[in-house]
Amino acid sequence: MNDKIRFGKEYDRKAITELLAKGFPEQWKALSKKKKKVMEIIEGGIHPENFVLCEEDGDIIAVLGFNDGKSFPVTVDKRALWRNYFILAPIFGYFMEKEFAMSHLANTDILHLSFFTVDSDVRGRGKGREFFQKALELLDKEYYVFDVVKESLLPFYESMGFRIIKRKKIPFSFIYHYKYRYIMVGTGKVKTRS
Repeated sequence: MNDKIRFGKEYDRKAITELLAKGFPEQWKALSKKKKKVMEIIEGGIHPENFVLCEEDGDIIAVLGFNDGKSFPVTVDKRALWRNYFILAPIFGYFMEKEFAMSHLANTDILHLSFFTVDSDVRGRGKGREFFQKALELLDKEYYVFDVVKESLLPFYESMGFRIIKRKKIPFSFIYHYKYRYIMVGTGKVKTRS
């Protein structure tokens, strides 16, 4: 892989937002059916420094968010929620913050991973697998915890050495279009395909 693997910077905010909106359309539909509103809500809550990026020819083609318990890849932009939802904003905000909170991981050898997506234009070429492995090498932690909501992706993460330790029902699953989230754990030693 000749792609550049690096941590996100402030100038990557828009590219990260676009890739997340494209990679997780079901999750963001709960915020609005209008793409412009979704982008506004997501972009305001992105913390680029909490993403590892894969850059190919100047374009961001894959992202992986991480939460060390001190800072998060995505937080809730309450101003955008208020502008779009008024009375429902505190309810959405509460559940979204609860989703991302992992403060118990602070100062440990555990890193919480989230928001892994690869641009649909490059899927199927092994770039996601390769990027995921290199991102974990860059993050350099002993253990990783990953929340997965798309059941169809479980075999991929299992092939990377992660295993399911818990299945949790998602509150208000009708909003997210997923019924369960699977908590998976893996070690810093990533399995490679033989």
